[in-house]
Amino acid sequence: MLQVPILRSLCLGGLSLVNFIADARAEILWEAPLELRNGLVWIKAGVGDEKSLRFLLDTGAGSSFVDLGSTKDLGVKLVSPEIVDGVNSSSQAWRTSPIDLKIGPATMRKSLLAMDLRPISRGLRRQVEGVLGADFFQGRILQIDLKKKRLRALASPPPTAGAVVLPLKFVNDAPCVPGTVGNQSTGWLRLDTGCVDFLQWVETGTKISKAANASFGFSNASMPYRREDLFLGSLALRGVRTGIHHRELFPQEIGLIGNGLFSRHVLTIDCPSKQVVLLPQSR
Repeated sequence: MLQVPILRSLCLGGLSLVNFIADARAEILWEAPLELRNGLVWIKAGVGDEKSLRFLLDTGAGSSFVDLGSTKDLGVKLVSPEIVDGVNSSSQAWRTSPIDLKIGPATMRKSLLAMDLRPISRGLRRQVEGVLGADFFQGRILQIDLKKKRLRALASPPPTAGAVVLPLKFVNDAPCVPGTVGNQSTGWLRLDTGCVDFLQWVETGTKISKAANASFGFSNASMPYRREDLFLGSLALRGVRTGIHHRELFPQEIGLIGNGLFSRHVLTIDCPSKQVVLLPQSR
């Protein structure tokens, strides 16, 4: 879920092919550089014959997107209209014909969603040409290391010594882990690199019906904050700054975890093993 920093806090270059044992002692198939700006994560992507587009890495988006205004130049054909569910709103998008989406040496050929990303670009004061969503993670073991600014594809699950291992479930097409907020709310929390907050939580409020559309949220609304405890397996995080919602963001989800946590932990989303590994960053 991407959040636009309007009147509130925010909720790449070349590629190096490697094949060695990294600090975490996991074999790396390839890695690509990340850029951090205003708390969000950017990555260079190729679409079709275009080799270098500025994408946001947003694990909270169920699908990958390309900017609607770029589709003609990219040779992307629009096939059918589609509604995209966001935070307290819906947006119009178009399903595209299948096209190659390239990150480093990895290529995913699939239909993307095309949406007008100009409002997000204006909010970020930087052009957003696309969004790399959770569909790119499917079937892969991908590791996000914000301290070293690297996205890595691993050949096998990483060692778990000193790490917290959580079950992974895709809810509304986005990666989620079980967690507890305070002592009163337990449920699925969305892993969301499109949000710079540590935690956003639905305290109470209106339930929404089961989602049938792609999920890609952005919001310019303000929200209250307070300190809450967050429990993820054996990891206890006391008094983290938490944005409070009073309406369900997405069905069956109690909130989302953002880059406040991922800046402190190396995040591995291991889809084949259906697990998430959080390894504390070395000091």
